Amino acid sequence: MDAPRTDNSVVLTETQLQWLRQLQLPWRASATHGLVGVRRASAGRGNEPELLRRYQYGDDVRRIDWPATLRLQRPTVRQPLAVMPGRVQVILDTSPSMHLLPTKWHLARQLHASIGVVATAHADMVASVHGTMVSPWFIDTRKWVDWASMVTASAAPFGTPTQLAPNQMTILISDLWHDDALRTIRDLASQTPHLLVIHLLAASEVTPERDADMTLRDSESGAELSVTLTPQLIGRYQEQLDLWRTTLHQQCRASAADYIFCHDQQSLSTIMTEVLQ
Repeated sequence: MDAPRTDNSVVLTETQLQWLRQLQLPWRASATHGLVGVRRASAGRGNEPELLRRYQYGDDVRRIDWPATLRLQRPTVRQPLAVMPGRVQVILDTSPSMHLLPTKWHLARQLHASIGVVATAHADMVASVHGTMVSPWFIDTRKWVDWASMVTASAAPFGTPTQLAPNQMTILISDLWHDDALRTIRDLASQTPHLLVIHLLAASEVTPERDADMTLRDSESGAELSVTLTPQLIGRYQEQLDLWRTTLHQQCRASAADYIFCHDQQSLSTIMTEVLQ
């Protein structure tokens, strides 16, 4: 398999890598898809999945969950569940609209890399799809970071993957400016137990500069349109953007997918905190 062309910018610093290794993906119980439990962090306990069940003769009394015992009014113990490696697939939109602004593209690459670091740091597996490239499954953090650092922009329009490898979670990072964004969400949601859509825009796409003459160019078709940005025109644009965001959110809810909106003036830590909730 050929590696993608190298992008010389540093994706994640060593400080960011150390911070990301301390985080963990929010696995959800899903017996029908083989996901074995919900990981949780509690004071004085590990971070592995546990099942609450009624106390039985011979159980280790140290595993009694006293808050659950009081709540259920019966002796209740915590039973560790077997842990299987999770499989996370990250789809990064590399189409022209994603890299018109360097800060937006850099943040997209950071999010793509960060998700894999969090996964591999806890023995989960991660793979990515970007442009026409499909990576192998990674379990080693450093190898994943090396791969993610080589992701490059594409001149081709965004294309929805026709078939995903079996996984527990798929994460799409995109500005969702393409015409078939709603169908993309529906199709991806039908292929994975859990879909998270990260809707990433540049801050200037959310709130354009006022009273400016500019030429708008469709990054996919190359068509150009000269406009003067008046307060009235910007107001209409933002109304349409709000409507589009609402429509995307509703499509995610209808598809049982999660939706996060962010822009390139937000910090990586702020966005990743929301991703991992």
